[in-house]
Amino acid sequence: DAPNGTVGISFDDGPLPPSDGLYQFLQQNNIPSTHFYIGTNILQYPNEFLFAFQTLRSDIAVHTWTHPFMTTLSNEAVVAELGWTMQLIYNSTGGLLPRYWRPPYGDSDARVTAIAKEVFGLTTVVWNQDTADWSLGSSGGTTQTAINSNFDKWLSGSKSPGLIILEHELMNTTVQAFKTNYPKFAQHGW
Repeated sequence: DAPNGTVGISFDDGPLPPSDGLYQFLQQNNIPSTHFYIGTNILQYPNEFLFAFQTLRSDIAVHTWTHPFMTTLSNEAVVAELGWTMQLIYNSTGGLLPRYWRPPYGDSDARVTAIAKEVFGLTTVVWNQDTADWSLGSSGGTTQTAINSNFDKWLSGSKSPGLIILEHELMNTTVQAFKTNYPKFAQHGW
C-alpha cells in the first residue's frame, strides 16, 4: 500500500506508442510516476523510454522481459525475465539499477518474490485497486464509465491505506482514462 493519503501513480506495459501522450500529460502537470517496463518494449521504443527516464525523471521499474505468468516458469527463466530487463535498463541509463518490479497479472508467489529480492534486490509492488483498463474495448471488458465510477469510489473513500491503482500505458484509451480521472486526485485531497 502507498502511505496514507497518497496515490502511488504507476503504469504498466510500456513503453509503447500511446506512452507519448501520457508522458506529455505527466510533464505538463509535473506528475511524478513509476513505469513498470517490459524489456522487449524498451528495445522497440527506446525514444519513449529515454524520455521517461531523462526528461520526466520517472522511476523506472521492471515488468519482466516478455510479460509471462511468472509462477509457471523455472527458476532460471524467472532470473532471465528479471535479469535481462534489469540489464537493458542499466545499459540504457548509464547505470540505473531498478529497485522495484511488478509481476505481470499479479502472478507471483514466495519463490518468485524471493528470487526477485535475493538475486536482484527487487521489491515486489502490486496494487490495491485495479482499473481493468487493459480490457477497454474488448468484449466483456470494462468501460470508461466504469473506470470513472471506480475512481470516484476509491478517491472519495478512506485515505488509509494509500492507493496503488493498476493502470496501463497500453492504448490511447488507457492513457485517456488516467487523464480524465487525474483531476479527481486533488479534488479529494490526495
